[in-house]
Amino acid sequence: MNNKYLYIIIAVLLLVIVGGAAYFIGWRQVNTGTVGGEQTPTATPVDHSPSGQIDQVLFNEYFSSVSLVNLPEGTKPGPGMSLKQSSAFNLSAGDQFCVSMDVVKTITTNIMSIAVYDNDTGSYAINKQRAGGPPTLSVGNNFGCESLYVSQDKLLAAGNYEYELYLDNTLVAVLPFTVQ
Repeated sequence: MNNKYLYIIIAVLLLVIVGGAAYFIGWRQVNTGTVGGEQTPTATPVDHSPSGQIDQVLFNEYFSSVSLVNLPEGTKPGPGMSLKQSSAFNLSAGDQFCVSMDVVKTITTNIMSIAVYDNDTGSYAINKQRAGGPPTLSVGNNFGCESLYVSQDKLLAAGNYEYELYLDNTLVAVLPFTVQ
């Protein structure tokens, strides 16, 4: 009789541990990126967007991960290249601001938008705009670099920012980064 209660208690503890681990892993999938086998946790996003929250269901429908990658000036990405996730960029020294997306469902880029929020000023440094790139992002890893100009000839100033990714005006990812 005592063994029966012991087995029940062990089973309940295992369910709690497995459930907690599954919740934690599901949360990290949206808030961390995996590139080159490395994971770096990101800060909890500030609730400043129109929707206010990341839509994890929509994210999981289209992505397995999204992360920022810093490529040195003059480096071009290529097949088999080992990419390392980064959240620090020195744009004036020529660092390339790149985004790596592991896509699980084809995306037409006309539904994709980006914005850059300035945490230091509490406002958008780059207002929401349609993302550039090819007409579709195919299943697999998609990678692209972009310039972060706030005007035609002015790069983002040093500070703390969040790169926001939207699908059909719904926030699906927030990636914090620093410009040095």
